[in-house]
Amino acid sequence: MDLAPAYWRLLVLHVPQIAVDRLARDIRSGRFGRDGLRARARDLRAHLRPDIRERARLELFPALDMGTDGLEPPAYFD
Repeated sequence: MDLAPAYWRLLVLHVPQIAVDRLARDIRSGRFGRDGLRARARDLRAHLRPDIRERARLELFPALDMGTDGLEPPAYFD
C-alpha cells in the first residue's frame, strides 16, 4: 500500500532516516508508480538536515533516474 501524502510528510518531518529507508524499500519493490516515488524523493532532497538531503541525492535520485534537481548542498541555509 502506498503512503498517504499527510503520513509521508509526518514521516519526513519527524523520522527522516526511516523515511529514506522506506522510500528505498518502495523503489526496490517495484510496486509503486514512479511519479509518486519521485515526489517523495524531492521531499527528502529538500529536507533541512544535510545528511538526509545528501542521502536522497546519492541513493534515491539515481535509482529513480532523476539526475540532479539543480540544488547543490552549498545552496542551502541551515
